[in-house]
Amino acid sequence: MRKIWILMPIVLSLTLGLMLSFALLKNPGNMALSASPGTIDTASIHQSLDILADDLNELRLDVESINGNLEQQAEEYAAQREKLQQLAKNAQDYKESSDDIYEAKIISLLGDPVGFSNTKSSSIMVFDFYKIDYRGFVAKVTPKQQKAISVRMAENSQRETTSVALKRAGGVLAINGGGFYSAVSQGKTVYLPLGNTVVAGELVGDFVPTYKNLTFTGFTNSGKLIGGEFETKEELMDTEPYAGVTFVPQLLSGGKKTAIPSQWAAAKQPRTIVGEYPNKDILMIVIDGRQSDWSSGVTLEEAQDVLIQLGIKEAYNLDGGGSTSMVFNGEVLNKPSDGVERPVVSNIIVQ
Repeated sequence: MRKIWILMPIVLSLTLGLMLSFALLKNPGNMALSASPGTIDTASIHQSLDILADDLNELRLDVESINGNLEQQAEEYAAQREKLQQLAKNAQDYKESSDDIYEAKIISLLGDPVGFSNTKSSSIMVFDFYKIDYRGFVAKVTPKQQKAISVRMAENSQRETTSVALKRAGGVLAINGGGFYSAVSQGKTVYLPLGNTVVAGELVGDFVPTYKNLTFTGFTNSGKLIGGEFETKEELMDTEPYAGVTFVPQLLSGGKKTAIPSQWAAAKQPRTIVGEYPNKDILMIVIDGRQSDWSSGVTLEEAQDVLIQLGIKEAYNLDGGGSTSMVFNGEVLNKPSDGVERPVVSNIIVQ
């Protein structure tokens, strides 16, 4: 279109020139007003008019050619756009098909779900999880909205059960979170989190560099599992944590086993574990222990083997023992080793 606008002044100028020439031919006497008396060379004027007519014809053909090219380009653009839209649809269909296949594979490994929740924030499937010498539960979580997974801390440096934390947060699923310890402040016992805790994107208290293999486990606001050992606050915050807690150790990295500190490797204990599938679904696991008639628990090395069998890519161990607890829709699913839920400092909540 830009070429046509450029050519329009030329067409107008040539047209006006042609009209002026015809006027002079019809009224040759008018030439005397601006020239000396003499004979007008009509042959020369006719020749100029012929040249002008040829130029106008060529210009018309050029304009028609440009219009034709523009129409052709518009048709080609429309065809290419249609192809791109079809390719995008095919890619989305393939992704959905691939996701469905992967989902079916995961479920085939976990068995039939015993609980299900589908909210605007997340999709959750809960499974019984048991072998010969241990029992527990697995929750497969698909975050669907930002901030679907969060960390809640008990108020006033105290403790609360996972059930209370879930009810207070108005969520669907909860597990206990990071480790903690007690201290005395102004004559009162307070309970403080081990290492670093992140709530709603903010670090709680001062940054604590990694020590004694303590490992941060957290989630971005999109629900991606993150974690590791960090020497500086900048390193930690560069991972963009929205929520996170600290315990020990990391179990899997890139689908491979990580080294387990010797003091943590061999003991069978109740466990709380968080993992991530390659498709970014989150797996939350609780395994009961210390109950010979119910479940003896697992070692961390055994937990690594189980996680690999389930196809987990990244995994972290959280506070276990008597703290291990999973609550779904207000119901405590597992059997805590203390007989009742232990109050803890932090819990992980799924909305």
